[in-house]
Amino acid sequence: GTALPAYYWRLDGSAVSRRSILIVVHGGLHTQTFPTWEAYVKVMLDRGCEVLALNYRGSSGYGQGFEKMGGEAERVQNVLAARDYAVDVLGVPPGRVFLTGLSHRASLAAAAAAQGEEIGGLILVSWVGPIKGVQSRFTKPFRIIAFHGRLDAAAPENQERVALAQFVRPAGGLLPKPQWRVFNGEGHFFYRTESWAEVYWGTIRLMEGK
Repeated sequence: GTALPAYYWRLDGSAVSRRSILIVVHGGLHTQTFPTWEAYVKVMLDRGCEVLALNYRGSSGYGQGFEKMGGEAERVQNVLAARDYAVDVLGVPPGRVFLTGLSHRASLAAAAAAQGEEIGGLILVSWVGPIKGVQSRFTKPFRIIAFHGRLDAAAPENQERVALAQFVRPAGGLLPKPQWRVFNGEGHFFYRTESWAEVYWGTIRLMEGK
C-alpha cells in the first residue's frame, strides 16, 4: 500500500518498432533520483527506449518515515513493482524491460532480476556482489552485462567476477554467460566520458540482442 515515487521519461509518441524501457535503480541508499537532464536518458530515448527511474523505499527526499521504511527484501519488491508497472500500465512487453543499477543498487537490481519475472536483461555497473538473505528463483532467461573499473578497491574485479558467476550458477544453463567490460584507469565510480559512452553503447547492444 506504499506509493513509490518514480520519474518516467517517455517517447514522444512517434512510431517505434521495438519499444523498450530501462528501469534505473539509483546508487546509494539514502539518496534519490532527481528529474534533471541526464545524458543516458537522451541516449535511451533516441534509441526508442523509455526510462523509469525509481526512488525505492529508503530513498531520501520523501520524509523520515519513507527513508527508514523497509529492508533489502522489500526494496527488491519495489523494483519488481516498477517492472510490473512498466508491463501492466505502460504496456511494455516483459521481454523489453531492462534493469540497471550502480554499486550496491546494482545488487538490488540483480536480486530483482532473479525473482523469476520475465525481463529482457540486466545491466550492472560496479557490481559489489549479491544481497544476502534474498533467495534467487531463476525461471526465465535474460542477458547480463557488467561494467567494472580495474582500479575498484571497494569491489576488486576478480572477486566480483567470481561473485557474479556464483550468483547465476543456480540458473544452470538457463542464462547466457554474463558479459564483462573492464575499464583501465577507473575505480568504483567512473569519471571518464568515454567510459560512460561504452556503458550506454553496451546497454543498447544488449537491448538489441547483440
